[in-house]
Amino acid sequence: MLLRKIIILLFSFLIFTATVTAQQNIPVKRFPVKNIGYEDGLSDNNMNSVVTDADGFTWVSTFTGLQRYNGYKLQTINPVIGNDTFNINYPVYLFALNNGNILISIKNGVIEYDTHTNQFKLLINLQIKVSFHFSIVPLKETPQGCLWCMQQDKGIVLYSKDGILLKTFSFFKNDVIDEILHTDNILFGVIVACAGDFIYINNQKNILCIDAKSETSNIIAVPATDLFLATAAWHDKLFLAEKKQLIVIDKNGTGDRHIIQMNTADAITGSSLKEYNGNIYLGRNGHLYNLDTSGNIEYELTNRDKKEFVANGNIQKIYPDKFNRIWIVSNNDIKRIENKELLFQNFSYPGNQSNFVRALYFDTTKNILLAGGYNGIIQAYDTSANPIWQRPVVTKLGEYILSIEKLSGDVYLIIPFYAEPFLFNIKTKATSFLAEGVPGFKNMLANFANNLQRINDSTVLIADNTTIYKCIFKKEKLLSATPLINCISDKKLSCFFYNSNKELWFGTTSSLLYVIRNTKADSVSLPNHYAVRSITEDSLHQVYVGTEKGLFIYNSNMKLIKNFNTTSGLRNDCIYAIMPTSNGCFVSTNVGISSIASDGTIHNYSKEMGLQENEFNTNAVLKMKSGKILFGGVNGITAFYPETLTQTKDKPQIHIIQITVDDVPQSSASGIWFANSIKLNYKQNRLRFDIAAMGMLNVNEYVYQYRLTDFDTTWQTTYQPTNINYVLQPGNYTLEIKCHPLLSANEVFTKNFSITITPPYWQTWWFRAIVFACIVAVIYFSVYRYNRSKYLRKIRLLETQQQIQTERERISRELHDNIGSQLSFIISNIDWTIDSSERMTKAEEMQRLAAINDTAKNVMSNLRESIWALNKEKITLEEFADKLKHYIQNIIELKPGLELVSKENIRSNISFSPTETLNLFRICQEVINNIIKHAQATLIKIYISSDENKFSILIEDNGKGFDVHEQLNGHYGLQNMQYRAHELNLTISIQSEEGIGTTVLIN
Repeated sequence: MLLRKIIILLFSFLIFTATVTAQQNIPVKRFPVKNIGYEDGLSDNNMNSVVTDADGFTWVSTFTGLQRYNGYKLQTINPVIGNDTFNINYPVYLFALNNGNILISIKNGVIEYDTHTNQFKLLINLQIKVSFHFSIVPLKETPQGCLWCMQQDKGIVLYSKDGILLKTFSFFKNDVIDEILHTDNILFGVIVACAGDFIYINNQKNILCIDAKSETSNIIAVPATDLFLATAAWHDKLFLAEKKQLIVIDKNGTGDRHIIQMNTADAITGSSLKEYNGNIYLGRNGHLYNLDTSGNIEYELTNRDKKEFVANGNIQKIYPDKFNRIWIVSNNDIKRIENKELLFQNFSYPGNQSNFVRALYFDTTKNILLAGGYNGIIQAYDTSANPIWQRPVVTKLGEYILSIEKLSGDVYLIIPFYAEPFLFNIKTKATSFLAEGVPGFKNMLANFANNLQRINDSTVLIADNTTIYKCIFKKEKLLSATPLINCISDKKLSCFFYNSNKELWFGTTSSLLYVIRNTKADSVSLPNHYAVRSITEDSLHQVYVGTEKGLFIYNSNMKLIKNFNTTSGLRNDCIYAIMPTSNGCFVSTNVGISSIASDGTIHNYSKEMGLQENEFNTNAVLKMKSGKILFGGVNGITAFYPETLTQTKDKPQIHIIQITVDDVPQSSASGIWFANSIKLNYKQNRLRFDIAAMGMLNVNEYVYQYRLTDFDTTWQTTYQPTNINYVLQPGNYTLEIKCHPLLSANEVFTKNFSITITPPYWQTWWFRAIVFACIVAVIYFSVYRYNRSKYLRKIRLLETQQQIQTERERISRELHDNIGSQLSFIISNIDWTIDSSERMTKAEEMQRLAAINDTAKNVMSNLRESIWALNKEKITLEEFADKLKHYIQNIIELKPGLELVSKENIRSNISFSPTETLNLFRICQEVINNIIKHAQATLIKIYISSDENKFSILIEDNGKGFDVHEQLNGHYGLQNMQYRAHELNLTISIQSEEGIGTTVLIN
C-alpha cells in the first residue's frame, strides 16, 4: 500500500513540473461596481449565462427566461419570429458572434438575434425530443462564420452560418457529449474554452480537445484529484482551476504543466475562469483576481471599499466585454464592473467605527498626513494611504477636532470645537494644554469657523465666533494673542482668510462678507442670507467664497465676478471646502465633489465613482506639493490628482432604448421605429423618449445634451435622459443627442434620430395640389362653359336664323312649286273653261271641274300639313305616326279595295323639329302616293318603331313592283325622297320585286 502511494507521488512528480507560487500579500485595486438585482428587474437569481451584443446591451439567461439590460433595468425578452412568439421560461445558452449578433440556444434549436435589424430568426431548428437543458450548444465560430457545436444524439457537429448542417464528427462518443449536455455543469460551470483553432471541453474527468483547423481531436489526461471547476485558454496555454491550485498546460495541452498553488484560508466552494485580450480572470468564491499569462495573480479586483465583489456566495461566471466592462454572475445578483481602477484614493482606518475627518495637515518633513475628526480621533497615514498606527489616537481634550497646525518638530497645535486649544506630540502621542499666562486666550472657544491659518514662522491666526486672534508662538509656546477685530454687531463670525495682499477676509453666519485693508473694513451682503462656510483665493488673487447657497467669486475690490449653484450644474449648493487650481477650482458639498473650470464647465463626482462618501466637511481640504488634493469627509479622506480625472477611455454607443407614443410603449421590432428614425401619423404626436449611453460607465455617469431641431432653441442638459416629452405638430424633426463621460468633457459622442409626423391628408402638398388643380379646373371649366354657352347661343342664333331663312326658302319653294303650280293649274283650267271658244259637253265640263276640285283639295291638304308642322316647336314620333295614319286613311277612302294595316312599337318617343317633321312627312307622302298611283296594290302595311335615339318607318305594299335601279335613275319623286333624307341624315332603302310588291325602310 505504501509502495503504491510512493509510485503515485513519483508519477505525479514526473508529469507535473511544479512551479509553486505563494499568493500572499496580493495587491488590491479598486474598481467601480454596480449591483443589478431584483429591484432592477431581475426575474430570478439563478443565472447561467451572460453576453453583450454589438450595441452594448447585455443579455442574461435565468432559470425563468431571457432578459436584456438596457442600462436602467432588465427587460424580459420573448423572441418574435414572423407570427410566432417564443415564450422562453427556462434557461438558455448564450453565445456572442464576431459580428456582435447573439445566438440563443433554446431547447430545440438556435435563435439568432441580429443587432443591425433588431430582429430574431430561427437559425437551427431541430425536430427532436429534447431530454437535456439544451439540444445544441455553440462552441466556436470559424473565420468563415461556421459554428462548431455540441448536439444531442450527434456529438460534435459543424453548421454553416445559415444554419445548414455541414458535418458530423465522430471525435467522441455521442453519450460523452450527451452527458455534458445533461449535467448542470453546462449551466453553472465554465467547461468550454477556445484559443486560436483549439476548442477545449471539460467533462470533469479529462479535457476533450478539438483542432478546428485540421478537424482532429485528442483527449488531455489530467490526474484524478479535485474536480476541475473552470477552464480557460490563451494562445497555446490551457488553464484549469481546481479547488486548491491552478494548472497551466503549454502547447495546447501537450506541453509542460505548471501548478500554481492557491494559498487561501477559505475553503473554495466555487471557481470561474475567463480569458479576454490576454488577461486571465479568476473567480474564487467571491473574489476576483487578474492573472498574468503564466497564471500568477497580479492583483485582486475589489469594490471601492476594498472588499470582494460577492460577500456571500460564489462568482459563477465572468464575462469581460468590448466596452471595458466585466460582468460577473453570482448566486444573488449580477455585478457590472467598470474595468478601470478608481481614480480616487481613499484614506481610512480599517475597522474603525468612525472615520469622520474635519481637520487635515500634511507634514512635509515627515511625509505624514495627520487627520482629526469626531470623537477626538487623530489619525496618521503615509503617502500611500496606509495607516501608520494600528489604531488612531483618541484624545479627551476635545470631542471634535477642527484644525491642526505644526508648531515644532513633533508638536502640533490642535483646535477643538468649543474647547481649549491643546498640543499633541506625535512621537509620544501625548496631549497637553497650552502654557498659561496669555491674557484672554483661555476664553476663546472655537466653533465651526475656518479657525486657524499660519502666516509666517511665528504667527498663527486663530478665530472663534467673536474675533480673530493674532497669535505669536515660539516653538510650542504661545507668547501673545491679540484680537484683530471686534465683534461685528450681533453677527457671528463663521470663517476667515488672510490673503497674499495682506488683506483679511471674513464672513459671518448671516451672509455678510468683510475685508480689512490697512485697518479699514469694507463689507458686502451676499444673496439669500446664508452663512459663509469657506474663503480662499487663487493665483490671480480672486477670492472664492463658499456659502450654503452656492459659490461666489470676487475680485480684490469685492466686485462679484461669477456665481455657481445648482442651476449652474452643481449637485448641491452647500459649499464645504474650496481648492483653487490653475483652471478653476474643486469644491466639496453634501453630495460629492465638483470641479468648476474657468469656462464654467462643471463636473460632479459621487460616491459611486470612488469617493469616501457623498458628504464632506467644512474646510477639510489641503493640497500637497505633488499636486494631490485631499478632501475630508464623514467616512475618511478622498485624495486625487486633478489631471487624472480626465483620463477616461470610453467609447459608448448612444441608444434610444424606449419610445412611448400616446402613453403606449413601442417596440423597435414592431416596425414603428427602427435604429435611427420613426414615422408616425398626425394623431400620434405625444412622444416620450428614454436614452442611454451604453459604454464602460453606468448610464448616469455621462453628461447628456439633447435638442429637437425646429423645436428646442437651446441644448437641454441632464444626467439621466429619461421621460423626455414632446408634443409635436406635423413635420420633420431631428433629435440631436450628445454625451460625454463625467470625467472627460473632451470625448463627445453623438447620435441623431429622425422623427416624421405625417400631416392629415388635407394638409399634404399633394392634397393641396389636387385642390388647387380642381379650383383651376372648375374656374377653367366654368369660363369654358360660359364661353361655350355663349358661343353655342350665338351658333344657335345663327342656325335659327339660317333655319328660318332656309324654312322661308323651302316654304317659298313649297308654295311656288307645289301649291303655286296647283293653283296655277286651277286658274288656267277655270280661265280655259270660261274663255273656251269651243262648246264643251256637260261631261267634259264636269270632268274639268272635278280635276279643278281635286287639285284644290290637294292644295288645301298640303297647306294644312305645312301649317300643322310649322305650328309646333317639336313634334313627337307618336304624333307623327298618328298624322301619317290619318293621312293614309283619308286617301284610301277614295280607293275602294285598298286596305291599311299599321303597327307601332315606340319605346323612345323621339321629337322632331318642324322642318324635320315636314321633310319626313313628304318622304312618307311620296311613298304612299306612288303606291296609290302606280302599284295597283290592295294592301298597305306601316310599321313604326323606336329604341333610344333611333327610329324606323317601314312601308310595304303588295303591288306590282318595279325595277328599283331603273326607277331611281329616272323618277323625280324618288330622287326628291333621297334629297330630303340626306337633309335629315336618314337612310332610305327600297326593295321591290315585280309581282310581289315594294318595301321602303326609313331609318
